[in-house]
Amino acid sequence: MTDLDLETLTRSLSRDDAEQYADVALSSGLAEYLPSPTGTYLTGTYPPLKAMQPVEAAAVFADVTDELNVYVHIPFCRQKCTFCHFAKEIKPGQDRVAAYLQALVAEMRQAASVLGARRRARSVYFGGGTPSTLTAAEMRMLFAALHDNFVIDAATEFTFELHPQIVRDPDLARDKLAAMREAGVNRIAFGVQSLDDGVLKILNRGHDGQQVFDLLQLLRDEGMTNVSVDLMYGLPDETLASWSQTLTRLLDAGVSKFNIFPLFFKITDPISRLYERHPERFPDARQRLAAHVHAEALLSAKGFHRGPVLYYSRAEHHSQQQELKFDAIDDVNLLGLGVSAFGYLGSTQYYNLCDIDSYIAAVEDGQMPVWRGTTLDDDELSRRAVMFGLRSAGVDRQAFQTRFGQLPEHRFPVLHELRDRGLLELAAGVWTTTAIGAYCVDTISSLFASQAVLTRVEQTNRELPDRRHSPIEQYDFSPLGRDQFSIPGAR
Repeated sequence: MTDLDLETLTRSLSRDDAEQYADVALSSGLAEYLPSPTGTYLTGTYPPLKAMQPVEAAAVFADVTDELNVYVHIPFCRQKCTFCHFAKEIKPGQDRVAAYLQALVAEMRQAASVLGARRRARSVYFGGGTPSTLTAAEMRMLFAALHDNFVIDAATEFTFELHPQIVRDPDLARDKLAAMREAGVNRIAFGVQSLDDGVLKILNRGHDGQQVFDLLQLLRDEGMTNVSVDLMYGLPDETLASWSQTLTRLLDAGVSKFNIFPLFFKITDPISRLYERHPERFPDARQRLAAHVHAEALLSAKGFHRGPVLYYSRAEHHSQQQELKFDAIDDVNLLGLGVSAFGYLGSTQYYNLCDIDSYIAAVEDGQMPVWRGTTLDDDELSRRAVMFGLRSAGVDRQAFQTRFGQLPEHRFPVLHELRDRGLLELAAGVWTTTAIGAYCVDTISSLFASQAVLTRVEQTNRELPDRRHSPIEQYDFSPLGRDQFSIPGAR
């Protein structure tokens, strides 16, 4: 087997066929590249947090590009989703929210001051946490500060994450949406994960399936049509039939953009403790692959295309935010604002402080709240270019040679082996993943990590005294150093 026969799957849309293809993949020579349920994670940063060291703000903010992608983290939620490992605080008091927002505005000003000029934002993304827990007045205050410190124009892609709970008070929701429109928000993203109410309860999502459709209707009524929906497969008590039904119902409702993730296990998350006790309640590697294959076939049949990996759209582009992150981050850097936000500035991958109290204290003391980071040399940059390129538009041979002095396959001969195994292809001078390669892309990415980075990750794993309660474990967004022993009871 060299690739998934999506044409056949697209014609049949058969769940039986999807399961058959999963069986073939698992019994083939590709099995070593297929991620295990507990070893799965996307390549969000390189080097990963576990390979970073304490870093000074001066190193982080050196040689920043003129245009930026800006991420703003709002860490407040009404409930704790059992799978979520992002920085959050549940039901904070109003004074706590006010103190954090004051610090966030101060960080915006500090960043603009250090940068020395108002940089243009190619994209802005408010994530969390649950940004839509903020009041309309709080949103307007943050939006005003953002406009004061960065250039945001009609061409800026401006995304705001919502939670389906927002529909419980439609009048309040409309006020919040009005505040977003006034500030230039032109894209909405929100998490659904599943339409199975039983699964949603296990995930402690705080909404049911009907509220998802109510929110979609509210957004249409308010003229907000650029909407992306997050889904997960591999969830507890999920079947291929229920997964297919979730996709089909959302497609029938007119959703035209999806972010589709496998469930990521971290030992720091409650969902992992459920897995330890009852692994039989979770789809195994075969079932997860079948869910992915079925989604690929179903979306392909409906006119969707994938790009970057995990992101699907009927339109030509899914989002500037993701495309710039993977394809042009050295030309348009990523500035992370807020607690736990990570960014990439002037060849330095970095994280902000991940504890809210420490974050607020640092900003109040006039310091940039950076925590850990690493400045990449040319060798590490070339590795990152391949890792991130394969996740999205691919690795252009000539562009790579111009930047690094070698063709990618000369620097990394493993590219030929991956092509021979049916995971990559080379067409029109660009290395890209095949359909099955896209499923394995993070396993593939791990092959390009340097030995120095792998050694630091292994050392950090050995030195963590309590991985279950470690912020380094919780906020490390990388497949490196993750294996079948990451979660007790893993299969």
